[in-house]
Amino acid sequence: MERITSAQNPTLKLARKLSRSARDREEQGKIVLDGIRLVSDYLERFGLADASLVLNESALSKSDVIGLVAALSDDVRLLQVSDRIFQGVSSVDTPSGLIAIVDMPTVTDQQSKYSFWLALDGIQDPGNLGSILRSAASTNVTKVLLSESCADPWSPKCLRGGMGAQFALPVSKCADLKRAISGYNGTCIATSSHEGQSLVDTKLAAPLLLMMGGEGAGLGPELANLADFCVRIPLNNHMESLNVGAAVAMICYEQLRQSIS
Repeated sequence: MERITSAQNPTLKLARKLSRSARDREEQGKIVLDGIRLVSDYLERFGLADASLVLNESALSKSDVIGLVAALSDDVRLLQVSDRIFQGVSSVDTPSGLIAIVDMPTVTDQQSKYSFWLALDGIQDPGNLGSILRSAASTNVTKVLLSESCADPWSPKCLRGGMGAQFALPVSKCADLKRAISGYNGTCIATSSHEGQSLVDTKLAAPLLLMMGGEGAGLGPELANLADFCVRIPLNNHMESLNVGAAVAMICYEQLRQSIS
């Protein structure tokens, strides 16, 4: 294990750049994972060949980190830094003590007759997008399409919100939603806070494509007009709408419920 004493170490500088810049992540083809949960999940699915792991002094006293390090192959580079230096590398307020620089994974589409796509437009908050991806991966969604106006699914905050969803679910960035929706061979639905049929009365059989808009403006009319019909979620107490993450979760779990009932 290498002991690093300078915050200007090239690997640490790379970690900071990848944490802050989607362009750098795309150009380098690498991402930063923060925390034992994400690193372990990535290791299980893709391995950590040629990865670089950065640990602070505190992490080396944790049993789960010790177990992870012991299971690594020799081609994984291990760097130990002080807690102070690590604080400047990690993108979270309370660092876990472990980050990894890894290749951006490629998750291929599952070839199946079953199809449930989620098309997202204007989801700009990375934490919210991560939560949506987590709900999608936990249900029947088979593919996620993100418009150019969505947050980067590989940012550290989105990865933490997704809790590994990006490793299990095909996610297409900067997708041409209008083209994808127009060519989809199945039922396309949009959501509305005030019109359309109630979710509880809606059949959500696959193949299905669900369109959702951003936190503020919602789904624009150009995309909404491509839907076969519109669905609304019934609300009490004169509430006008739900957070988009909550709305996606409710619809996805209702689709899952219908598919197994």
